[in-house]
Amino acid sequence: MRFVIYTQSRTRCASRGHLDFLAGSSLLQHIDVQASGCQWVRLSSTDSRWTTAAFNRLLTNTIGVSSLLPAPSQLTQQYDFTEHDSGRTAVYSVATRFEIFLNQQQYPKTNLQLSCLPPGALGSISNLPLVTPPMYVVRYFAAQPGLCTIRNGTFLLSVWIIPLNR
Repeated sequence: MRFVIYTQSRTRCASRGHLDFLAGSSLLQHIDVQASGCQWVRLSSTDSRWTTAAFNRLLTNTIGVSSLLPAPSQLTQQYDFTEHDSGRTAVYSVATRFEIFLNQQQYPKTNLQLSCLPPGALGSISNLPLVTPPMYVVRYFAAQPGLCTIRNGTFLLSVWIIPLNR
C-alpha cells in the first residue's frame, strides 16, 4: 500500500491535505486531513472526526512519514524524474525547478494533467532540452506554496511546495 498527497488548500485554521491510499493504481481509501490548527479527518462526505495528537502520530507512522507537514530539511534533492519515479511525492521550496522525461508512446504528452491548489502553484517552463523521440520533457518551477499532482495514465508525481522562509 502507498499513499499520495495530491492537493492542499488553505483554510482559516491551517493547511489541508488530501490523501489517497492505493494498492498499485487502485484506490483503497480517500481522506482529507487537517494536520494543524483545527485538526480533523474526513473519511467520507458523511463521516468527519476531530483528531488528536495520538491519531496524527499513528497516521504518520502508518504512512511512513515523519510529519504531515514537511520541514525544509526534507526537501527533495532530485530534479529529474522518469516513469520509474511514479507514485513519489517531491517537496520543494518556492523557486525550485524540476523536469519530467516520459515516453510519448506510453504517456502521450496530450494526456498530461497538472492539478494544483492553489491554481498556479507550479508554472510551466518553455525552454526545453532536446530529447530523442519518442521521449519528451516537461519542466516546471515552484511559483508559490501549494500542493500539485502531475498525472499521465499510470504516471503520478505529487509535488508539495513550501515557502522559502519556512
